[in-house]
Amino acid sequence: MPAEQAARQTIDNLLTQAGWTMQDVGYANGHASRGVAVRGLPLNEGLGFADHALYGPHRPLAFAERAA
Repeated sequence: MPAEQAARQTIDNLLTQAGWTMQDVGYANGHASRGVAVRGLPLNEGLGFADHALYGPHRPLAFAERAA
């Protein structure tokens, strides 16, 4: 398994254990739970994607990116 994929899987597991609801960007529902972690959120043009965008009630809280 490539290092980036393994890191994302580890982050997914840690966020899930901490109570976050994991969702893919194409199927994200910010009202699914109190804390939603969205995988692969597109950023502004030319900036790529955030590994995880963390949403609390009605607003984004943080972006998580795997260190190179």
